[in-house]
Amino acid sequence: MGRESGRENQSTGEAGIPGSRVWPCVTVRNESPARVTEAGEPSLNPKAILELPLKSLAQKLEDEELSLESVLGSYLEEALKVHKKVNCLTDFLGECEEKLQALKKLKKTERGLLYGVPISLKDTYDCKGHDSTCGLAQFLEKPAAKDGVIVKVLKAQGAIPLVKTNIPQTLLRSLKWHLAYLLLRGTCSQF
Repeated sequence: MGRESGRENQSTGEAGIPGSRVWPCVTVRNESPARVTEAGEPSLNPKAILELPLKSLAQKLEDEELSLESVLGSYLEEALKVHKKVNCLTDFLGECEEKLQALKKLKKTERGLLYGVPISLKDTYDCKGHDSTCGLAQFLEKPAAKDGVIVKVLKAQGAIPLVKTNIPQTLLRSLKWHLAYLLLRGTCSQF
C-alpha cells in the first residue's frame, strides 16, 4: 500500500529508531545534523537553540533571527541523543522536511503563532499515514487516515511535528494499579 509514511522502506537503523536510516535531516551516528544544518548557521550552538523558551524561539523564528533548518536540525539531533539514552521514539515523521519547505514559502502575514517550532507528538495523537498505537500491539500497522484535531491545529499554526514518542507510563500505571489493588485486597496469595 502506498502510505505517506514510507514504511515500506523502513527498518531500524543504527540509532534503533524505526526508519532512522532514512531520516532526511540528521545522521544516525554521533555526528552533527546532515542536510538541514548544512544550509543553516554553522556557528550556532544547538544547545542555545534548545534552551530557548517557546515564546522566544517562536519570536526568533518569526523575525528570521534563526533559520528553520537550524532549529529543526537541532531538535532532530537532540531527539536522537535522547532516544539513544531512554528509547523514547516510536516514529519519525518524515514529512517534517516538506512542512519546513512549505513554511519557507509563506508570507509573513500568513505565518501562524508556532511558525517553524518543532514539536514531538505522543503516540496517542493521529498523524496521517502513521500508527497511533497507544502502546498496544493491536494498533500496529493501522496508520491514521487523517490528522487528528490537535495535529491539524498545531500544523495550521505553523508547528513542525517531527517525531512520535511512546507512552509507557499508561501501561505501567495500569499494572501498578492492578498490583496495588491485589495486594490491598489480599488476593495475591491466591495466585
